[in-house]
Amino acid sequence: MPARMSARTACVPGRERFTLTKAESEFEIPIENRSEMTRTFVWLLLVSVVLLLSSVAMTQQPTVKPVASVTQLMRAMIIPASNALFNVARQAPTNDKEWAAVENNAVILGESGNLLMMGSRAMNTEAWMKSSQALADAGALALKAAEARNVEAVTDAGNLIVDACETCHEKHWDRSQQN
Repeated sequence: MPARMSARTACVPGRERFTLTKAESEFEIPIENRSEMTRTFVWLLLVSVVLLLSSVAMTQQPTVKPVASVTQLMRAMIIPASNALFNVARQAPTNDKEWAAVENNAVILGESGNLLMMGSRAMNTEAWMKSSQALADAGALALKAAEARNVEAVTDAGNLIVDACETCHEKHWDRSQQN
């Protein structure tokens, strides 16, 4: 029998434990601490995996680079979409196809507000961000109203759109640059 197994003691009923020599016993981990160490190791391993996965996910997100300027957004999206919503008060949609067009213009307008808050278009002023958010919110209200086929609610959302645009234009639009 090796020296390591020379003495047996019972630490758990029904199990035997071998006593180590004095040199070996310095490195022995008491059984009650082993489960705690295992638990700690598992938690550290889990935290490490989560941190690794989150850092990989963050590095894989594409960078958003605006394609259009504010003026281009105004001409291509915001003005045509807002005009379509304003026209609902003059001539209400009469069929599903016309209502779908109103819904699409509300989506364009709402998302345009979000686009105005992104990248180089986002001016670092509270007024710009509030006006852009107001446009996004008004577009969302117009969308809900169009989905409900509610002409009056679309018109009310149109009034909010006018308010958002006028508030922004008062502070940020250089009329001397107008074509």
